[in-house]
Amino acid sequence: MKKYDCICLLLCLTLGVNTSCSDKQSNTEKEEQGVTTVLPDAKNEVTIQVLKRQNFNHELVSNGKVNARSKADLRFETG
Repeated sequence: MKKYDCICLLLCLTLGVNTSCSDKQSNTEKEEQGVTTVLPDAKNEVTIQVLKRQNFNHELVSNGKVNARSKADLRFETG
C-alpha cells in the first residue's frame, strides 16, 4: 500500500511541476505580445474650444451636501 502512495505522490508532484512551469512561459509570451499590439504609433490629437463669457444654463445635480471649512466676508460697493 505504501508503494502505491509513493507512486501517486510522485505522479502528482510531476504533474504539478509540469503544469506550473509551462503556464509561466506562455503568460510571459502573451504579455510581451500584448504590449506590442496595444500601443498605437499614431500621434495624440487634442481638440480645443475657445471659451466665451455667457450664461450657464445647465442644471447641476448632486446627491449630497457641501460645507465650507471657512467663510469669507465679501463687501461690494453699491451706489
